[in-house]
Amino acid sequence: MAKRRKTEKKDVDADANPRTLGIGLMELPLAALEPNDHNRPIDETSPEFADLRESVKGAGVKVAIIARPHPAKPGKYEICDGERRWRAARQAGCLLVPVDVRPLGEGEARVVQALANLHREPLPPLEEGRMVAEFLDMHDGDAAAVAVEIGRTEHWVRTRAGIAKLSEKWRETIRRAQEPQDEDVTDPFATWTTAHLVQIARLPEKVQDALLADYNRNAWKLPKTAAALAEDLAERSRELRKAPWKLDDATLVRKAGSCASCTKRTAAQGTLFYERLDPEKVKKDDRCLDEKCWQRKLKAYEAAKIAKALEKHPNAPKIATSTTGPKDAFKYWEYTRAKKGDKDAVQAVVVAGPEKIGSTLWVKLKHKTPEAMRTPASPPLTPKKPSTPKEKLTALIDKLNADRDRAADEIGFKLIEDGEAHGLVLECPELDVVMALAGTIDTFYPYRQGAELRKEYKKLLGADLLALGGQLWKGVRAGALEIDGYPSVKTELILEAGGVSAKDIEAAAEKAVPEPEEIAGLKQQIAEDKKAPAKKSSRKGTKARRRGRKE
Repeated sequence: MAKRRKTEKKDVDADANPRTLGIGLMELPLAALEPNDHNRPIDETSPEFADLRESVKGAGVKVAIIARPHPAKPGKYEICDGERRWRAARQAGCLLVPVDVRPLGEGEARVVQALANLHREPLPPLEEGRMVAEFLDMHDGDAAAVAVEIGRTEHWVRTRAGIAKLSEKWRETIRRAQEPQDEDVTDPFATWTTAHLVQIARLPEKVQDALLADYNRNAWKLPKTAAALAEDLAERSRELRKAPWKLDDATLVRKAGSCASCTKRTAAQGTLFYERLDPEKVKKDDRCLDEKCWQRKLKAYEAAKIAKALEKHPNAPKIATSTTGPKDAFKYWEYTRAKKGDKDAVQAVVVAGPEKIGSTLWVKLKHKTPEAMRTPASPPLTPKKPSTPKEKLTALIDKLNADRDRAADEIGFKLIEDGEAHGLVLECPELDVVMALAGTIDTFYPYRQGAELRKEYKKLLGADLLALGGQLWKGVRAGALEIDGYPSVKTELILEAGGVSAKDIEAAAEKAVPEPEEIAGLKQQIAEDKKAPAKKSSRKGTKARRRGRKE
């Protein structure tokens, strides 16, 4: 019996002709099948593909490949689902595979293919977003129909399709993070999932790019989990119900229009932000997604309030209830709070600080004019043109040193960037040493106070310490090139520890900016002037001049 099966298999392999297996099912030669151009790339070197190949080699293809008659090549069939099985069978040496041939049109074939890809192993976020967006286009934007067909919720369909709205800079960042990496190099975005990208894609493109730039500058701020990202984005957005201006005011910043008609807010994209649309909740939670636009409107609103207050109190001085404010405003140390009716008390308009802008306070001024206004501006100094050989030599040497310093900076930065680009990971000291150096150079940690500092430390504790250390170390090495006059930091030692030789940079800078020939000439002229005997003045001539002045 076994021998008979072997003979039958030998006959089938030899003939390799199509054979009907049942209703719609056929056995077709591999050569009669062709892959679909719209299918996702298949990695034939992956362990998963190797396992599938061995399975097919031992037991054949058990699940039929779905195909349709090729629309452009008679006698051929286009694969709609099962390209991995077809490729594995080809490597396993099979000649015939089971195929479910269906009379599908172009749109129906794309639907079958999209469904197969979506229900297979987890897709990369960008690929999943692209497929869902295409699926949504096939159904003319009907998310409910797509949800029914693929067995997902309507909210899931809309959010996944929204990933296609990621800016090009974000797509490139995520693509780069998904590429195979060395063991010693960790891309901070490598752990980001679809849940992260869904939140980014809901933002306006300019806001997306500004957020990416901030995360690239400060890697320690990068949220690790999707929940942490949601918290960070909530802190960056603004609740519209707390806006001091009227949301339907289109004249505050005419170019921006009114907030009520703006699309850069959560309520305008409710299906992306809320799984169930509750009108009251959507209105209550409505947030502005464009922080820069919010700041422009806030500035315009405050300017209007100040102008209105000064119109009502034309002689009132301007005050700031903080350390910063306009030049013509009294800062908080230049006055004391008072009450109406107190001696020397005046009513002042608040133009900056935590107090309500445009409100008035009774104060006693310590001076008649603000400190910033009392100091006269110094006229710009006109540099004296060097006249003597010594002055000319000093000017040329100063210019030479400045040019070489700039060249050294460029060479140093290029050495670091080239090393990073070619995967030359420079040895990084302990994290606490790196953080101490970063704090000394002030590369990543500007001064913060109170709750804001505690909030940053909280984010830091949840950050990827390896990625944080790498970013800090890169900043320290770059910052060391710009150090000037730091007694507690040895620039050369930092550069040497970072794999960059300070002496090599200096030699390269001297070669790039050679010494002008004029310097040698001036040095020789000064030396000759020193050797030359000093000219003696005539006493007789001096006495004559004195007599002339007296006369």
